[in-house]
Amino acid sequence: MCGIAGVFSFKPLKEKETKELAKKLLLEIEERGEDATGISVIDTKTNRVDFYKKPEKASLFVQDEAINAFFKGSFNVVLLHTRAKTSGEASNNQNNHPIYDKIMNSILIHNGMIWNYKEIKEIYKLPMDGEVDSEVILKLYGYFVSLAEEKPIVKALNLL
Repeated sequence: MCGIAGVFSFKPLKEKETKELAKKLLLEIEERGEDATGISVIDTKTNRVDFYKKPEKASLFVQDEAINAFFKGSFNVVLLHTRAKTSGEASNNQNNHPIYDKIMNSILIHNGMIWNYKEIKEIYKLPMDGEVDSEVILKLYGYFVSLAEEKPIVKALNLL
């Protein structure tokens, strides 16, 4: 199964310290998934969501200079994910986490398997960007939000 870690603060996080902590956490959870690695930084005050992911294990990912760009500016949430592939090929980066929905400006990281994701995708005609089961959570949530359903996340999760 996948590795998940994160950092949350009510005030902005410090770039350098958070970047180093994120790299250490990714290395600690690497054994939970070596197919792909991803990070997301979020500023809940401005709704800024940035993410970076690659189909490689964390020990290679943390050496990539491009991840430094994701620790610039103001942010107060960091989500980290190492993926052990269960569905969808890691070579298709759309399948790797974090999974982002641009319409909802929402991000998802997930550990586990959704056994009925193909049926849910078909029944609700959900437009998927990748082939991974986790994406159905975000798409189903967006579907119920678009219908102005009360408690859309609860409704979505009850179907999975």
